[in-house]
Amino acid sequence: TVIADEGDARDFAETISDGSPFRGQWTSISSVIDQSMKYLESSPYRGARRVIDISGDGENNNGDPIMGARDRAIAAGVTINGLPIINGRTGPNGMAPPEDLDGYYRDCVIGGAPGGRPRIFRLRPRHPAQAVSGTVGMAARPPAGAGSAAAEG
Repeated sequence: TVIADEGDARDFAETISDGSPFRGQWTSISSVIDQSMKYLESSPYRGARRVIDISGDGENNNGDPIMGARDRAIAAGVTINGLPIINGRTGPNGMAPPEDLDGYYRDCVIGGAPGGRPRIFRLRPRHPAQAVSGTVGMAARPPAGAGSAAAEG
């Protein structure tokens, strides 16, 4: 999907906000990073920056270890931003929510190549629709260095 202007960004945001959030028992952030890298590498488009935006309400607890996938992406020049969704809910498998998901995303998920300015956003939704709206906001924001300030928490 090419997002060339504000109208394209709004259309894209509307498209992803129409979907319902997936809620599974396991979280494989490493698989998301690896699959995103395949999409970036196979894309016919080459942007000035390559960025993966990840949102979720849990730690990597399935698939390969997170650090290997993250480090491979960063070594390839990709910036990874994070949106930890702090909802306080017990997972469908009975697991308690992580106590410091912000810290986990900061230490294990986000990262970037020199000059990449990875960012972490924080979302505390009251209901599932707010999680979608937060993800849309993350996707529709201006890129770093385009007059936007990093929203770190």
